Amino acid sequence: MKRLLIIFALAGFALACTGCKNNVEETASQQPQSSGFAVSLLSVVNHHEEPDVDKEIGCQSLMGTVLSVLDYLNGWYKVETPEGYVAWVSSEAIVLKDSDQLAEWNDSPKLIVTAISDVLYSEPYLGSDIICDITLGDVLVKGEKNGEFCTCFLPNGKTAYVQQKNVMDLDAYNESIITTGDSVVAIAMQFLGFPYVWGWNCAKGMDCSGFTQFVYHLHGLALPRNSSAQARTGEEISIEDNLELLLPGDLVFFCNTTPGRVNHVGIYIGNGEFIHCGTSCVKINSLYKDAVNLYPKADNLYCARRIITAEW
Repeated sequence: MKRLLIIFALAGFALACTGCKNNVEETASQQPQSSGFAVSLLSVVNHHEEPDVDKEIGCQSLMGTVLSVLDYLNGWYKVETPEGYVAWVSSEAIVLKDSDQLAEWNDSPKLIVTAISDVLYSEPYLGSDIICDITLGDVLVKGEKNGEFCTCFLPNGKTAYVQQKNVMDLDAYNESIITTGDSVVAIAMQFLGFPYVWGWNCAKGMDCSGFTQFVYHLHGLALPRNSSAQARTGEEISIEDNLELLLPGDLVFFCNTTPGRVNHVGIYIGNGEFIHCGTSCVKINSLYKDAVNLYPKADNLYCARRIITAEW
């Protein structure tokens, strides 16, 4: 399991889309940059499985995420996220960085957004023009305090203002992280009722593995994007003895009709219950057959993994 400081963010609605398809067709030979680095510019950037806005969304990255650029085609960049997911993003949704610019970005003092949703303003007062939206986990370059606001800078260098109550110094945030199973459960519970959206992994919406990935990301721990890959991380915990060995914060995995093929994941909270993002929203279900909130696919429980081990 990889430990990281959150100098980037992983995890919107219409305001967080990756932009429209480029009307000017460009050939691969005209690509402006087919390798290097980029930083996510929007509050939430959609990563598509193919270079087209109509194609499936595989994951998302939050503002401030450092991406590796692998290829370019027709206004789209093929990029790799910090946890290794490869997909395509609109050129309008990222800012390209050379090695010196990336070093400057990484070395700059940062703010992390701690509110579920807010906006950046053009001036340090409510009612001024809005520059863009922001969401939980977004990262900005830190500027000077200005009354109840703080000056900040977007990945493209644009100056903006954010309400101080909705951000935190990133270094202080990283130092404040309590990495325990109970803290994982506490953070997960804050998303009860949040909507299920396929391919999303942010505070505005998430699928099952996006939910677990985002909760652990907020603890400074990087999980793979998909449930099948998450089922190969951490330490395996036996589920043969009535779940007695499970602890809060452990991940529980379920398979579909194909034995051993994992297709769902949740976070164990204790007493036979787990919290997960199901087909509609984040909710709590039980694995015990006599429970009123029995998970309909409880019999498909396949394995459990402990992400937070003694090394933390």
